[in-house]
Amino acid sequence: MMAHLSQKKALISRIITLKELNIDFKTIDDCTFSLEMQGLYHRLYYEDSDNERIFEYIAKKLYCALSVLMPTQSLEVTFSNNQNCSAIANIVLERFQIAMKNPTSPIDESAGSIKLLILDRSYDPITPLAHDFYYQSLVG
Repeated sequence: MMAHLSQKKALISRIITLKELNIDFKTIDDCTFSLEMQGLYHRLYYEDSDNERIFEYIAKKLYCALSVLMPTQSLEVTFSNNQNCSAIANIVLERFQIAMKNPTSPIDESAGSIKLLILDRSYDPITPLAHDFYYQSLVG
């Protein structure tokens, strides 16, 4: 895209600032986002696949959303008593700790703590359908 833009001389003369932001999630509205991982549930539970790679992929996308939408100094992760949730939580926390050591991390000094809840709904997929679109009604 940048190469394409560089060919447009009239456009280049009008641009004052240009920043590229790589995000790994899709915003639906101001309070909702999607990690767009269709088919991952099936791969995780029903196929012989490399679960570590899947956990890394999920954690990377989740951390990207957290770091862009809610930059903070404190992250508290709670997860259901499940090996998959534990693995994802540990990877997210590891990425957060690495980012905290980086002096150029975009951290909001006045932001509060983020409380991340990781649930494995594989044993009860019906409950979320019986409530609102958001899990807040289940957590609150």
